[in-house]
Amino acid sequence: MIHPVWRSQQSFWAILFALLISLLGLAQPASASIHRYPEGGDRVMVRSLQTLRDSQEHAWQLVLFKRQQGGQTQSISLRLVGFPDVVQLQHPGEIELTTLRRTRRWRAPEVSSETPAASHIGEYDLMAVMSQLDTDSALRLIVPLQNAFGEIILPPYVIQEWRHLAFGDDPLIP
Repeated sequence: MIHPVWRSQQSFWAILFALLISLLGLAQPASASIHRYPEGGDRVMVRSLQTLRDSQEHAWQLVLFKRQQGGQTQSISLRLVGFPDVVQLQHPGEIELTTLRRTRRWRAPEVSSETPAASHIGEYDLMAVMSQLDTDSALRLIVPLQNAFGEIILPPYVIQEWRHLAFGDDPLIP
């Protein structure tokens, strides 16, 4: 039989260890869920929302969404949202995704240039890029900024979620 004092010490050390692991960032972050939004009739928008930091420690919201009609994918787009007055995207522009070693490279054109957009928001066509991704490995996202480029590392859990959204068996999970 375990003494009650020993049991409470075990619990204390287990909690301390779990807290230390999460503070050090060794635990995999919780994946954002995929959400479905009916748009009317047989049109549906499905999206994934992530918040990541670039190499300059600026926070970005990355919203990958696809639009479907009649069960057929019409578009897959990535909306990047930075903080106003902190980052300014180059409009029109294109983003670039590469493997971390830069052995593979994809470009995605901006689709928000048709309408005036805020300088810290851009939307890019990822349909062709997503069709070519065949692994959940981390990617580097190069963002065209005014007079510079931003770099955001997309961890494997983000790529996995994006691939599930784009091509999963049941990406329309409510």
